[in-house]
Amino acid sequence: MPLPPLPAFLPRPDSAAWHRRRWQDNLGYFRARTLTNASYGDVAMLLNHLVADREEAARRGQGLERGLYDRAVAAAKAWRREPTSERWWDAVACVDRILEEQERRRRGEAAAD
Repeated sequence: MPLPPLPAFLPRPDSAAWHRRRWQDNLGYFRARTLTNASYGDVAMLLNHLVADREEAARRGQGLERGLYDRAVAAAKAWRREPTSERWWDAVACVDRILEEQERRRRGEAAAD
């Protein structure tokens, strides 16, 4: 199964930057370290990460991402029902959209400071 490319704004999986960043960007860390593995297939763990991150985003008042999380959860469930590379790519693409939105927000907040 081909690997989905890692978004350019995320550090590479072996980067030392994750030592500082992984606690504040759990989903990004999971994306970089786990979802880049071609043999990955633990949909339950992906769903756990998505649900936990969605709840954390809601606590932070970032409800705009709710729809993105809902689409990612639906894509992961579709992957569980039909474990094909296309379904996997769909689930990872949804995770990437969430991370892109979070990165856009981070950059916007940094520019405002």
